[in-house]
Amino acid sequence: MSNFIKKISLFVLASFAFANAAAIIFEDDFSDPLASHGKWTPSLAAHVNGGSCALSNNSTQYGETYTHNLGVIKPSTFTLSFILKPGLSGDAGMFFCKASTGFNSYYITIRGDTLVARKYIDGNSTSNDVLHYKKSFDINKTGDNLITVSKTGSKFHLFVNDRFQGEFIDNQFPSGDIAILLFPNSSAAFGPVSMTNEFKDDRPNSFSENFTDNNLKYWQFVPYIESVKPGLSVYQQAGLDVKVNSNSPLGMYIDVNSSEFEVSVDVNHSGGSLTSSYGIILVGEGTSFPMIHFGIRGDRKFYITGEKGPQGPTENLAINGHVDIPGGVPVLDNLVVKKSAESSNFEFIVNGTTLSNIPADGFKLAGIGLFSDRTKEPELMNLLFFNFSAEWENTVTSISWKPNQRPAIGHKPFIPNNGHTFYDLRGRKRFTIGQQPLSRGARTQSAGMYLNEQGREIRVRKTPQK
Repeated sequence: MSNFIKKISLFVLASFAFANAAAIIFEDDFSDPLASHGKWTPSLAAHVNGGSCALSNNSTQYGETYTHNLGVIKPSTFTLSFILKPGLSGDAGMFFCKASTGFNSYYITIRGDTLVARKYIDGNSTSNDVLHYKKSFDINKTGDNLITVSKTGSKFHLFVNDRFQGEFIDNQFPSGDIAILLFPNSSAAFGPVSMTNEFKDDRPNSFSENFTDNNLKYWQFVPYIESVKPGLSVYQQAGLDVKVNSNSPLGMYIDVNSSEFEVSVDVNHSGGSLTSSYGIILVGEGTSFPMIHFGIRGDRKFYITGEKGPQGPTENLAINGHVDIPGGVPVLDNLVVKKSAESSNFEFIVNGTTLSNIPADGFKLAGIGLFSDRTKEPELMNLLFFNFSAEWENTVTSISWKPNQRPAIGHKPFIPNNGHTFYDLRGRKRFTIGQQPLSRGARTQSAGMYLNEQGREIRVRKTPQK
């Protein structure tokens, strides 16, 4: 190993923790009133003390702001976090990607148990400008709530208390300033605000549920049964007991947006209709709410419905179907639906046997869940679901944004790109870049950190796995 390679390897080890930390664009912990008042341009009075910024807007007509101007270079990739403290009266939250003048901006806040993100154009918002409006079980109803929005390009990821809530796509405001916003007749207290230079892609890539919580957290009901939710109950703290009749089908799902996934569930048919299907549902993107149902029946047949028409019912003795052992251990069917990167089909597997492959072309997955048909016989169909699990692949990659004219607050200026050669963590030469942008000069697609002789680092980071 050359002396240079040894030197750069030692440098990497010594600076690894620093290099992996996001650079700070802005932060205010509201511990120093004088420092805070120097960072914000107020249109309303703010009381800063002990890590809290309390604001009130007594106007009956106009919203008021507490604005931080990010300077000439506005970041287009960032992660903005702030704490909204309990005791909110009215409506208050934060603008981001805000225009220098006026109120063209995105806005995020919590209203009760709901996380809200919307867009304001010329200070106005309509129902068409709602970007995210969804109940969150991660909201602390009596304490502080950490709200985070992370942006790269036109993609926005939303988090509450470090748990992923969802995403939206919009490109109207690529960058801008930040501001605390209070609507008329509102008061609120905010905790520390920070903005870093990285895109946070910490979406979950797995989910499991043994149905021990009657609230069914994170599950949504499909629209066609929203008004007639079936009777659901926890079965001995392990399993979902579903009683189905002609008025109470089951259709519920969790959000999953991926082209590669595998979902599995165990189910017991303990009584009722033998000709009604039940099993796994895939929910697609689109206003028509497309769905594909992968179901089995009590008479040991399977039945698949989707956009390309039904398949079956077809008998297959790999299915256990209706088995009722009074007082005994339920006899289960294990259902699996999966799609790999190498396949263009959805594969339906029951008890280890592949029953069918159907084309996945054109179907964009948005959710995975469970379903049951309405019964075709007068008696109830009794189902018990156990051990729901889903895993999927997150494929988004991200590159840190770095200002090219001014350093991030609290850090030394970044060394400009002068066409140096870059090395990986083992000191191996990987690529050379000139004056052109990184995306054109970098020939590697591998995730990781790369350093040149002067210590300048470039990080290419794939989605973290959990």
